[in-house]
Amino acid sequence: VDNPYRAWWQVENERKNEIVSIGNREPLYTVGKDGIALIELEPTTSSGMAVLHLKFDGEREQEIRSWLEPEPRDWILVGLGEGTAGYNTLSDNAEAAMDAGNEEGFYEDGRLAFFAKGRIKGEYLMTIAYDSARDTDQTGEEFLTNVNPNEYYTLYGDNTEQRFEAPSQRKLYLKLERRQFVALFGDFDTGLSTTELTRYERRFNGIKSEFQGEHVSYNVFATETDQTFTRDEVQGDGTSGLYRLSRAPIIGNSETVRIEVRDRFDTARVLSSQAMNRYLDYNIDYLDGTIYFKQPVPSRDAEFNLVYIVAEYESETTAAGDMIAGGRATVRTADGGIEVGVSYIDDGQQAAPGDMTGVDIRWQATDGTLIRAELAESNTEVAGSQFSGSAEALIIEHRSEHLDLNVYHREIDQDFGLGQQSTAERGIRKYGVDGRLKLNEALSVNAQASMQENLETGAERRVADADVMYRNEFMSANVGLVYAEDEFLNGEKLASNLVDAGISQQVFDSALTLRLNGSYALGGEAENNDYLSRVVVGADYAMLPGVDLITEYEHASGEEVESTMTRVGVRATPWHRAQINSSINNEMHEYGPRLFATVGLIQGLQINERWAIDFGVDQTRTLKGTDLQRFDDERELASGSLNDDFVAVFLGAMYQAGSWSTNSRIEYRDADSEKRTNFLSGWYREADRGHGMSAGFSLMSSARSDLSESLTADLRMGWAYRVAESRWSFLDRIDLIYDDASATGSEQQSWRLINNFNANRRISESSQLSFQYAFKYVRSEFGMQDFTGYTDLIGIDFRKGFRAKWEAGINTSTYHSWQSKIIDYGIGLDVGYNVRDNLWLTLGYNVAGFHDSDFSSARYTAQGPYLKIAIKADQQTLKDIAGQR
Repeated sequence: VDNPYRAWWQVENERKNEIVSIGNREPLYTVGKDGIALIELEPTTSSGMAVLHLKFDGEREQEIRSWLEPEPRDWILVGLGEGTAGYNTLSDNAEAAMDAGNEEGFYEDGRLAFFAKGRIKGEYLMTIAYDSARDTDQTGEEFLTNVNPNEYYTLYGDNTEQRFEAPSQRKLYLKLERRQFVALFGDFDTGLSTTELTRYERRFNGIKSEFQGEHVSYNVFATETDQTFTRDEVQGDGTSGLYRLSRAPIIGNSETVRIEVRDRFDTARVLSSQAMNRYLDYNIDYLDGTIYFKQPVPSRDAEFNLVYIVAEYESETTAAGDMIAGGRATVRTADGGIEVGVSYIDDGQQAAPGDMTGVDIRWQATDGTLIRAELAESNTEVAGSQFSGSAEALIIEHRSEHLDLNVYHREIDQDFGLGQQSTAERGIRKYGVDGRLKLNEALSVNAQASMQENLETGAERRVADADVMYRNEFMSANVGLVYAEDEFLNGEKLASNLVDAGISQQVFDSALTLRLNGSYALGGEAENNDYLSRVVVGADYAMLPGVDLITEYEHASGEEVESTMTRVGVRATPWHRAQINSSINNEMHEYGPRLFATVGLIQGLQINERWAIDFGVDQTRTLKGTDLQRFDDERELASGSLNDDFVAVFLGAMYQAGSWSTNSRIEYRDADSEKRTNFLSGWYREADRGHGMSAGFSLMSSARSDLSESLTADLRMGWAYRVAESRWSFLDRIDLIYDDASATGSEQQSWRLINNFNANRRISESSQLSFQYAFKYVRSEFGMQDFTGYTDLIGIDFRKGFRAKWEAGINTSTYHSWQSKIIDYGIGLDVGYNVRDNLWLTLGYNVAGFHDSDFSSARYTAQGPYLKIAIKADQQTLKDIAGQR
């Protein structure tokens, strides 16, 4: 892996001497008096634009972009070639074999694969890879960017790291890099995320190029694909899942999943966004379109703001492949103060063709004043109907030592875009201004005023509030006024006049924080169904630095809504959560030892070196009047719930002792629409000198209001023994899966027991014996009918090397389907010869054989003679051919 890239970033001058956190990591640096910090990234082989989002106190944010240049290096080459020519002989069950696609006669198969990377013409860095074994030259296959720890064996007894430097759905990958230029053919992310309205982030296989110059830059792409894009927004329900996405099947590794916290009074405003990593944070079933997380996702955060799961992914359509192309080009002044960009996307897929065009400008008017403006329009076609929409945005930000001011205008038509915008943003026009004036170190004034119009219904919302905040080391207090009015097309107005006050006090040497906040309606009950009279009581107890036990209770009421909400649990800052899990962080990461990516859970409160726990309560109860009117029916209530009252509780614990650890969690959710119980558990013995064990168990039970019920249980165990000093090595995995589903008038059950065992014995330096036994037992019941089946496979190989360059082997295998009484045998002999370094020939004959896709990928299994050739190459091979040393 290349050395870590390093880059300098300039941060805001007035933000000196502050600790800055990045993502879910601990603070990585301290900003010095010069306002400059050196950030060292993890080792990476990917050049291009790096983006950091920095958050400061007072809700300030800064986005920093910097180009990572490629690291020049000498050539590296890894390649292999293999080919098989054989003659298939059909004897028993010839007719059935031919119906299955097997024919008697000559057979040939082969593979050529290589990876190469190095400098060409002194300045360019080229990466090229080719693999003829890929099933197709078309898209729609899984993106090769993740290693699935649930495939094959869960444990291998080593610490192998697997990464994809040349990912491609097609057979070929090609990439050229030079300083601030990149061009590639392969899998890529479009990366069009700089703008807000013309944002277009998708994953494709095709052509992409980026250039970052002093005055001009561009990012363009083109692909021919049958993919379609989907964006789902699902509110958390207080449990780990299952959460069901709207489309399935999903193209593997195409998804991006994040947890967004949104302002409960304006759900289009995202307060925070946390990217999730597959295997580390969640597991996804691409076939069913379901996802569950390694820790519960609350419905609201500790301040009762809404929590959403945002999943964006690709799925395959039945339409033929279509061209999708687009990009963004920018021009900037010499000092970088003004930047103008143009974006264009042509989405030509037959199912829903469309295009989008946008212009944006960014002007750093003064050191503290930034002006951003965007204008965009789109045209789409769905089921023969044409839809056109436009969007515009203007944002003026001013930051100074005492004043923060933000003036904005944003309008997005309901029919605008290519599916990338949030549902809470579409069909809304809004104007507003909000500011914060710092009078002294303890006293500040906050004020905001906004107007929103629902372009679909004509409803308008006008909000104005102002408050005075006092804060010192141990307490804070605020008092202010709020006016909120919704006016509907029929002229009806729902207004709330509120006085808002709150106090927070630290006691017991700041270990306990007590909070009391309230909003009181002046002149009668609150009419606006989001701005209600409310009382909030809360407490935080600091168990550890950065880890609090929290409890929060709210009661809110108005003319048409009355609700209660409760949150109890552990709140840990993201970087602290990463620290307390550092002891198992490698096991949880897809690139390292793979156990906890499969059976691991996340616990939030580290009690001591051995124990960590997590617990939580999430509750919402709502009474709604029959005359309830909403400014936007697609938005959730600020207090309570429109659709589902529920209570969700969970308790989890992790225990670590030396080389092994275990964790478990139980979750229960009782809602109007469903009662759900989840139990998740994992156990792991860390691989020590090649010996490791793991076990994972999950049970998910659901009873829905439509009288349908389901129960799923999955027990998975793995064992790896590959001790260097031992002549024996073993790999084993066993899965027991149970499914029970019932609905009105139907019921089905299924049991699946699957085991795969491999053993290898090194008899001497030149001989070894291998043994495999695999079996599968399936039992299914559909109403009054039941079906059972038991299938097993036995394989034995013996190989012996002699006279330095020769090898001989014998292989036998039996494939037995006991219920159908079908038996296939395989037995064969082969002789191998090492022609020269990295060149191997094998001649063999199978006296009996059968076709099996799993076995034939490892060796030739059909009955008849065959010849195999295998070649391996590296950079030294090329030097030898060229006569260089």
